[in-house]
Amino acid sequence: MAKFEHSLGFNITSEGALVEPHKFKTTGYKAGDKLPAPHFNWFLNKTSKAIAELQNRAWDKIADTIEANDDLNNYSTLGLFLYSAANSSTIDNVPEKGVGYQSLLIVLPRLLNNDTSNRIQIVITQPSKVFVRNKTGGNWDTWNEYATKKELDNAIANHGRHVPNNCATIEDWNNAVTNGWYMSYSENDEDKNAPVKGWFFGHVIAHNENYVFQEGYEFTKSSTKATELTK
Repeated sequence: MAKFEHSLGFNITSEGALVEPHKFKTTGYKAGDKLPAPHFNWFLNKTSKAIAELQNRAWDKIADTIEANDDLNNYSTLGLFLYSAANSSTIDNVPEKGVGYQSLLIVLPRLLNNDTSNRIQIVITQPSKVFVRNKTGGNWDTWNEYATKKELDNAIANHGRHVPNNCATIEDWNNAVTNGWYMSYSENDEDKNAPVKGWFFGHVIAHNENYVFQEGYEFTKSSTKATELTK
């Protein structure tokens, strides 16, 4: 139930206290007519129940549904709208297709008036991603994705950390074509394109995937000096 501060609260049940004014519904009361108490009671009771119904059902339908083959460009009316991941594959101008369970579209005004040519659309997907775009002069901009608090916290925690805590394990050194630190385990010299069998680790410096420098090292052994390891 929605929360409202006030209600009429009339619930008249006394026998004979309520009489529906059928005749006066079409003709109305004229000057000099005396409004019978049962008619007035009926009006109060009916009005009170109608307002209570509106208050109780105010949030029964939180959002309208956007069906398949629709277009988000058509939504400039203020409100909340839901569309499913399945329908998103056929809906035009969604920020992402086929994502999560369902997405919520929020349409807000850009200006303090009812000008539908200036709007803001916000889409929240599941799992939580937030996309925003503006409509200015009747034209929608491209979608912008906003970082979540978790993503911002991770970015702050890792700010300035360019070298990972551990090497990334790979299956083939020929696929290590991006900057970073890697390691692999090979049963023989030819396996995984490593220079030696066993554990091998190293780093990659890449101009792009066609111009790559790899430098690797055999794992240190207790009986071998690091300077004598295969490189």
